[in-house]
Amino acid sequence: MINIKINFENDITAFEGTQRSLTVDGETFFSSIQSVIKGDFNDDSKVDLFISQIIANGRQNSPVIVLLGDGNGRFADGTSSVFANDIPQLAFAPRLFSADFNNDGTPDIFAPDFGKDESPFPGGQNRLFLSSPTGMIDSSSLLPQRLDLSHGASVGDIDSDGDIDIVVNNLNSQDGRALQILQNNGVGHFTEEQELVPSPFSIQFSGGHTWSLLHDINLDNSPDLILGTWDNTARPSEVYLNNGKGNFALSNGIALPGSGIPIEVVVDIDSIDLNSDTLPDLILSITNGGDPSNFYTHSYLQFLVNQGDGQFRDETNERLRQENPESGYWYKFVDVTDLNNDGFLDLVVSGAGGGSQAAEDKVFQNDGSGVFFEINSVSLGGGISSDVFTPIDIFSDGKEEIIFSYFNGFKLISNETPAIPETVENGVYRFFNTQTGTHFYSASEIERDSIINNLDNFNFESAAFKAATEANGPTASVFRFFNTETGTHFFTQSTVERDSIIENLPSFNLEGEAYLGYTEQVAGSTPLYRFFNTQTGTHFYTAAEAEKDSIIENLPTFNFEGTAYWVDPVMG
Repeated sequence: MINIKINFENDITAFEGTQRSLTVDGETFFSSIQSVIKGDFNDDSKVDLFISQIIANGRQNSPVIVLLGDGNGRFADGTSSVFANDIPQLAFAPRLFSADFNNDGTPDIFAPDFGKDESPFPGGQNRLFLSSPTGMIDSSSLLPQRLDLSHGASVGDIDSDGDIDIVVNNLNSQDGRALQILQNNGVGHFTEEQELVPSPFSIQFSGGHTWSLLHDINLDNSPDLILGTWDNTARPSEVYLNNGKGNFALSNGIALPGSGIPIEVVVDIDSIDLNSDTLPDLILSITNGGDPSNFYTHSYLQFLVNQGDGQFRDETNERLRQENPESGYWYKFVDVTDLNNDGFLDLVVSGAGGGSQAAEDKVFQNDGSGVFFEINSVSLGGGISSDVFTPIDIFSDGKEEIIFSYFNGFKLISNETPAIPETVENGVYRFFNTQTGTHFYSASEIERDSIINNLDNFNFESAAFKAATEANGPTASVFRFFNTETGTHFFTQSTVERDSIIENLPSFNLEGEAYLGYTEQVAGSTPLYRFFNTQTGTHFYTAAEAEKDSIIENLPTFNFEGTAYWVDPVMG
């Protein structure tokens, strides 16, 4: 297992934020952050944040917040400037969605609005904020005008006409609109197209689904529709395949495997390739429904592997160890992102709810095979039910920081993962071990990255040379030994030397073939010189002529042993 250290520091105040409160019916309530989404909302090429809030379960509408970034990790309230002092308010927007709905090259915002989260549940008007030359404009009039319990949504070009459409998930629909498809006319004006909805959702009193995801799961270049189940309906989570024109009514629903959580509720869905077969797999955040006194008390991630035909296999137990899903809280959001730049997608989850048991935000690292483990070293500073935990590349350096949003403000959790060096084709990478005073060489990029992130006493120097390739000339394997007495490595191409070491030096463990070296000098190759350090009893290797000459001249404890074999230079 690759164990790459991710070191986050949560004591960096990144925002100019103050505690937000409103008085409702004579009672003061603090606002809770519902969703944070990134985008350049003032066209200055810097990352900004668009934020929705909820106060008193949506009994009082709450203004949106736009924080403008300076590119250096600090943000200031720019809501008034972005909206020209006409700041919109929302009741309860579970999650925001950013896309260029009007095709002007600037991000817009769609906010599904659940309305007041209390009986009699009157519903809310969904909202649309479009960019313009003078800032963002409340363009909600371009959406269908109706009050719905909009719990989730997803966005994508469902009809392949070049613009972004919207799927809305409503609960307790009384008129057959538990699922709505909103088609974009290309400039951000949306029309409800109910004939595209699968027929089970067009009947009256359909229970609905809590969440959806538009994603091309069968790789036919059209986004398919994944729907998450809800406790008020017997319908499972299911998949509807796109016919290429967004007509999901022509597809038969494909049921997804259940999680085993009692009265299952899906609260988020994301896609990931778990097994590197290019087919998108699914991660579902699941909790429990049922009795309001004991619902939303399970935190569970389900991993479903794509079989290529719309069917999915449950591999949860193989992908993540989850000892006790009945945690007292639930995972509000799941974000898939490569936190440590190792080429494998990790998971960031936001905990929510929690009574006696505080909610926990978590980071799960991918070991490179689609198996995840919790990073216990991450200090999240949370436990508050209003936490939102959002990965964002604040500094545009290719590393995802984490925005930690809570009732009293915002914090930036900085990502201190070491930068991964540029890969060199056939490169053999060199490290200096500060504890032993020796060098280590590896042709494995995975091993290189693991050492960089986990072994602080190994200083990465560079790609020292390139391994030989059989197409260029005669080659032979270079064997690698580990000396258990000194904690150092030895490399040799000689099978005679290899066999002698195996027979006579029990402290030397053969680790296998490290890479290829040329057995003779070929065009473009360079000698790899070998030294023996009489002080440490270890060997040193270099392909650099100048370094060889400097060692011979200045380090008398290094005995020059000649050319070990030939390799290709990094440059040239």
